[in-house]
Amino acid sequence: MKKIYLFLFVLLCIGSVGSLIANDGGGTPSTKPPVEAETVVMSVMSAPITAEVTDGNNLETSFDTPLGIISVTVADDATGIVYAKRSVDTSRTQKLPIKVLSSSGQYSVTYTDANGNKIQHGKFKIK
Repeated sequence: MKKIYLFLFVLLCIGSVGSLIANDGGGTPSTKPPVEAETVVMSVMSAPITAEVTDGNNLETSFDTPLGIISVTVADDATGIVYAKRSVDTSRTQKLPIKVLSSSGQYSVTYTDANGNKIQHGKFKIK
């Protein structure tokens, strides 16, 4: 009798582990479609900055000319609520994680230097 219970227990454990693996942690897969975003291209006279929202959660910024360490701020265009602010090294492409919480879907991105002077400002919209 003990062998039957042990056998059933082992089957239950194997089934549970298999279920977790098959469901990638047991959760239900997301049915939310990927966020599409318009690309925003902004330029400064001698140092163009290109910014693109890659998947609704990252603002990918690249710099044609290194400007040192600058600050990037992403805010709701209508309310001014800041969603992300980070210092970035302009010698390489940077990804700034953002949470898309705006009701308007309109965002502004501002680049400022170490002294707080605005280098560049642009807007983008999440579709």
